Amino acid sequence: MTFRTTHFSEYAVAYVDRRFDDLGRAEWAREAVEALAARGIAEGRDGRHFDPGAQVSRADFLLLLVRMLELNEQTGDANAAAGQNDGAAKFADVAAGAYYADAVRIGAALGIAGGSGDGRFRPGGAVSRQEAAALVARALRGTGAGLPDGDAAALAAFADASDAAAYARPDLAALVGAGLLQGAGGKLRPQGELTRAEAAVLLYRVYARGQ
Repeated sequence: MTFRTTHFSEYAVAYVDRRFDDLGRAEWAREAVEALAARGIAEGRDGRHFDPGAQVSRADFLLLLVRMLELNEQTGDANAAAGQNDGAAKFADVAAGAYYADAVRIGAALGIAGGSGDGRFRPGGAVSRQEAAALVARALRGTGAGLPDGDAAALAAFADASDAAAYARPDLAALVGAGLLQGAGGKLRPQGELTRAEAAVLLYRVYARGQ
């Protein structure tokens, strides 16, 4: 067992068993969903329902990523030294009291998350599979966790690889090469909207990679 803490205190080992009743059609995601929920990273809609097929917003995916990697603004010191820190970014559509505000601020400070070019973050917009891949790749590289450059040929195996935006292709290739992102039916669906189940599986693979 590996135990990390940011301060001295008293701690105890506890076993948390989180199960959801609506994963019958998403058995492929059950291990990831329940593991992340047990660790307090992902949350269900309520105590018994996860809603695996629902879309994930940009804000919620970034919040999950920040929680899982235990990111904070100090994580970005190396990026700041390289002139990549964007901690002063302000988004007109992110209220200071929003539950995701801290995650957006941290993501911006670390150069992981940017806006839409018009001073907005679009927190409620559905995150696409290619956007999620870009966020994960930037986070892994920015925190020193490491992510080898992807081989563009890795995308050639997918029938819809050409649908991916140019900005996302290197990150998609990197995640495919690292085994963190997989397609279905020979397709990656880069512009498809990420579901809660898919987000849990992707993030759990990243989590397991670091253990």
